[in-house]
Amino acid sequence: MIFASALFIVSILLIMYHFIGYFILLKMLTAFSKEEVIEVAKEELPFFSVIITAHNEERTIRRKIENTLSLDYPSDRFEVILADDWSKDGTVSAVKDFILEGRIRYFKPDKHMGKTYAQNGAVRETSGDIIAFSDANSYWETDVLRRFANSFQDTRVGFVAGALRYTEMEETATGQSQGFYWNYELQVRLLESKFLSIVTSNGAIYAIRRSIYFDADPLYSHDSFMPPYIVSLGKKAVFDSDIVAHEKSIKSARKEFSRKVRMFGRMYKFIFDKRQREIIRRTGSSYRFMYFSHRTLRFLLPILSVLAIASLLTLLYFCLPLNAMLVGLIIAGLSVLAIRKLRIIVFSYSLAIAAMIVGFNNYITGKIRPYWEPVDDGR
Repeated sequence: MIFASALFIVSILLIMYHFIGYFILLKMLTAFSKEEVIEVAKEELPFFSVIITAHNEERTIRRKIENTLSLDYPSDRFEVILADDWSKDGTVSAVKDFILEGRIRYFKPDKHMGKTYAQNGAVRETSGDIIAFSDANSYWETDVLRRFANSFQDTRVGFVAGALRYTEMEETATGQSQGFYWNYELQVRLLESKFLSIVTSNGAIYAIRRSIYFDADPLYSHDSFMPPYIVSLGKKAVFDSDIVAHEKSIKSARKEFSRKVRMFGRMYKFIFDKRQREIIRRTGSSYRFMYFSHRTLRFLLPILSVLAIASLLTLLYFCLPLNAMLVGLIIAGLSVLAIRKLRIIVFSYSLAIAAMIVGFNNYITGKIRPYWEPVDDGR
């Protein structure tokens, strides 16, 4: 009984700390910090190489290229490279005129090994001081490169992540749950950036100094790998909420679940990798604590949830008075589900936990692959 009680309390406290306590702690740590604003003169603007990775993106790639070429930045100070991960549809045909006119450069890796492998190869073809990365279905606001340039004026900064804003989130429960979680996640990253450095990013809008770029394992994503790696070099990985990309939210729960399974499977591969643990060890103690709070506990949520439920059921079985509490919990749970916002939270959490479990199973059974297919709802 004592062991079950302790297990239940510890599990619940760790889950609550991950979602609530860590956020409050960051709020306290950043309460008195001041944000420095750096103005960038035109002659100081760095040269950017913008890499857009695509695989079977014929429906979005032309609009994406047009969006990138129209950015408010001197045309002689940035280049655009399409990294084509062996598309089998009309992706290349859709932008062939841009390639022939020399307005963008075309790169195709030697084999189909996924997004990260294509990015690694494309970087070797660049000539920019700073490499900016984006997805084919994410559309940047016009001032993105200027804001990136502003952030990189701080020589301590090696990596800058922008804010991905989802559209059409209110149309389905899946979109609403995605939006609720994502808004919370962006707030956490903003606080982490103010305090020290971010521990994770997103694949739609980020940039890195060319001089410190490192070829990541094709099974990794830059989202997870780059921030800790940059910090291990003694540089800062920051988040700027004013650097914005827009992307359609995924409306189908099945497709969102599949996306999360692929994402979490690769993240488990990443977090248990010996080389990654060495990178984390080379960061400072404060950053390691942040990584534990934000990332490690995130991947332990399925275990913590199972332990909390199992220990609670054990307590209920051996302690009759708690049976009455169970009835109360069921009634309270049904009441919670009647509240729309809380229902969305429960749906989002359940979907994520299920995806983590399947993703972990894919990791331990060797089913993780670097490939991906576009999710139609997000196009």
